[in-house]
Amino acid sequence: MIQEAYLDAAAVDKLGVDGDWRFGLRDFVRFSDVDAFRHVNNAVYMRWFETLRVLYLDDLGKCADLPTRPMTALRTASISYDAPLYMNDSYVVLGRIGQVGRSSFGMDYAIFSNGQIKLTSTALLVAVDDAAKSSVPIPTAARQIMLTRDGGVEK
Repeated sequence: MIQEAYLDAAAVDKLGVDGDWRFGLRDFVRFSDVDAFRHVNNAVYMRWFETLRVLYLDDLGKCADLPTRPMTALRTASISYDAPLYMNDSYVVLGRIGQVGRSSFGMDYAIFSNGQIKLTSTALLVAVDDAAKSSVPIPTAARQIMLTRDGGVEK
């Protein structure tokens, strides 16, 4: 079910969204996503971004022929709200790769619904070795895919 909702660049292009968005996840707002004001709770947006990020990293790991998806830690994130979403609204979480460094990379996100961007976000992620508790270089094959297929820019 989730894999059917995951959108590649070609599927995202068909949405007609401005910007060079490379992957996405189609879904709808559930009752558990809304707060007392009956719109999507701020924390829920971060969870949606995390879900898209994990699906993206799974795909990246497979495409780069890695034994597991690259492990990352969220270093920073920011959100800019434009318009609310309400229960039962359909939406697409969009993603794209920003700057790619030796051990870190940026991801941009947007929530697209009813023909408009409702919210944007940026995040900085660091490749990590959980056992060593330190940052590590992004695997070469994964980094190459981020730069070529996914439109990342070398930092």
